[in-house]
Amino acid sequence: MVHGCKDMADERKLLREVNASQEKDGCMTVDELHAPIQCLQQLIQKSDDDVARKQAILKDIKQHEIARERAIADAVVNGKFWNSLGLKKAIQAELQALNTSSNEQRVKAMAKIRKVEKNISSLEKRLKDTNRKKSEAYNTILRLKKQCGKEMLSTTDTVPS
Repeated sequence: MVHGCKDMADERKLLREVNASQEKDGCMTVDELHAPIQCLQQLIQKSDDDVARKQAILKDIKQHEIARERAIADAVVNGKFWNSLGLKKAIQAELQALNTSSNEQRVKAMAKIRKVEKNISSLEKRLKDTNRKKSEAYNTILRLKKQCGKEMLSTTDTVPS
């Protein structure tokens, strides 16, 4: 199995490093790997203008960053799940908070929907009532027109010419 190495010597070297890292305690978290880097960065900020000292600290920071990246890569190679995003409980808590927020928004939206549906129902009832009254008014007008027409006919028939 080749791990991106150009020749077998590099492959053997990589396998030796993997085997050596398996013998070490590989239960370090991202925070434990990042802590020395933070300490060294604070030292740089607090240190005097000694350039040689700052360069030595920067070199140490670089070595710790390389070690951190190697530990992350080794965890993947070793088949271990490296959780660089945080603890499982923290992620579960965040999901629970999002779920609760989502449920609250859903309840609010459902309340608005019910209110709108009640308004629609009320407007439909008013429309039916208005249409019924309109129909009654139209029928009354037709009846009155017929009655008026009959009276006009009867008055024209009874009037002598």
